[in-house]
Amino acid sequence: MEWKGKNRLPSSYLRINLDALADNLALLRRKVPLGTKVIAIVKANAYGHGSLAVANYLKSAGVERLAVATIREGAELRVEGQIAGPIHMLGSMDAAAAADVVKYDIIPTLCTTEALDALVAAVENDPQQQQRSEPFKVHVKVDTGLSRVGVQPDELDAFLHKCRQKKLHVEGLFTHFADSWNSSDFTLKQWNLFNDIMQKVAKDNCGGQKMYFHAGNTGAILKGIATHLDFVRPGISMYGLPLCDIETFQPLEFKPLAAWVVRPTLVKTLAAGRVVGYGMHHEVQSAETVATFPLGYADGYRRLLSRGKGVFRCLDDNKNYPVIGNVSMDQTTISAPAHTTLDTEFLAISDDYDPDTSVKGIANKIGSHSYEVAVLLGSRVPRFYVLQDKLHRFDAKTLQFVPV
Repeated sequence: MEWKGKNRLPSSYLRINLDALADNLALLRRKVPLGTKVIAIVKANAYGHGSLAVANYLKSAGVERLAVATIREGAELRVEGQIAGPIHMLGSMDAAAAADVVKYDIIPTLCTTEALDALVAAVENDPQQQQRSEPFKVHVKVDTGLSRVGVQPDELDAFLHKCRQKKLHVEGLFTHFADSWNSSDFTLKQWNLFNDIMQKVAKDNCGGQKMYFHAGNTGAILKGIATHLDFVRPGISMYGLPLCDIETFQPLEFKPLAAWVVRPTLVKTLAAGRVVGYGMHHEVQSAETVATFPLGYADGYRRLLSRGKGVFRCLDDNKNYPVIGNVSMDQTTISAPAHTTLDTEFLAISDDYDPDTSVKGIANKIGSHSYEVAVLLGSRVPRFYVLQDKLHRFDAKTLQFVPV
């Protein structure tokens, strides 16, 4: 897909397709019962796609709740994104974050008595909270086998009792699966344990308060596990990125959102014997067209893609051209076709499942996975957004998508 007015666009930018995001979200909703609501995961800058823009779009698309990992991410959505409604902080709350959790009205995840006590103190010291008639809402995470964070099952009753004793509203109880896509046996073990816990909590009447339950991440949603609970928590699938091999994931009809569009800032022909890049790892064998692009590992284009491991796709001829020499902090060079000019567009990352240029393809090349490649896309790379097949920028002041 080409866009008019190239001279108005930077020579390195991410093109994020929000039309594809809408399609992915609709696909996920079709996989869960009608009454199940969505907590959309927008942590890590919305998996590298731009959290303010993506969060505002998701809210406009009817997503019921959002979730981040840290208080800083939550505060950014509240203040800079002006996001109203529930925002969950899925990471186990640190006691030091308690005052900001209350200040920005973030729903924290409680797993420790230290965090619980700090939150209670912060609520008691917050004037606005004291004026509210409803108790402060929290969600409690129970560890059913992932063994990172969460209250241990045999300690849950006492922990819930202390939350209620301290006048907190335990609005939700949740868990997280260790490998819901690949390990059906272990996932079933976790699910059975969580199901037993839910039944016991429900039997105890949840302390007389309404309690929501949720467990389904992307893998669980696609496998039909825990989708009938109050919420599901899609993350990687919303962004169209595979959590497994491309051959298995592509038929599920999700669409990757992000393409990294680049143009060279310098094109030259080098004679035999010339070397390219730090360390002089590429020596020109015969006259060669070399194009330099304004992106490097500081932008998220990994140094592991040096010396031919990475390729750029030329949009003029749809062929791939290899990275030559080392990827540096701010610049990358390729062996380019002879017709290359400063207006020639390439894709450093393609919005598809290509084994060489897609997020997953690059992840495979460097021994990583889709999540890591996406979230490391640097903040200094501008994001532009496709809406109704037209390119927009997101105005952080007005919180509007403005046509380019």
